[in-house]
Amino acid sequence: MCLASVKDWSEIAKNVFTSFGFLAGGIFFAYRFCAGYFLPNIVLEVATDRRHSTDSSKDIVAISTTIIKGDRGRILIHDAQVRITAASTRSVVPLVGTERLTYRKEKSEPYSRRVLWDQRAESAPFLSVTPGEKTTFSCYAEIASNEPCTIEVVIVGKRPYSRMTGQWRASHVSLPTV
Repeated sequence: MCLASVKDWSEIAKNVFTSFGFLAGGIFFAYRFCAGYFLPNIVLEVATDRRHSTDSSKDIVAISTTIIKGDRGRILIHDAQVRITAASTRSVVPLVGTERLTYRKEKSEPYSRRVLWDQRAESAPFLSVTPGEKTTFSCYAEIASNEPCTIEVVIVGKRPYSRMTGQWRASHVSLPTV
């Protein structure tokens, strides 16, 4: 009878500790979720190169945005834009190369594919950035040569099969050239 009593108590203890383990694991993952651990992590770097235009009243500013994808999950880029704001103008310019292009199979070479530059892919239109990847997108704009301007970059994307959309931003100031 004493042995049966010990088995009953050991079964109860096992069930209590198993339940506690599941509860602690659930709390741990709930905390990680609320703290943003499962969100994609990205670093944005913005660089500009401002030069005089052939028109003496204008400058051309080249904007390069580098995306460095962290170690958690891949993202699909849905939109990437730059807003250039100066005292006299404001313009929005899309970053070049952020959409996935379609391709066609070459009849002469069965495993070869050729990119169709003017056609966005229909079945998978969003460019994928995988963990550890580093890629740069660029654009340019004309601005008044005597005005400083603020350059804001925004990237909108999300993880595949996720309903949550993320937004990453960076900014830079471009001063007039001397």
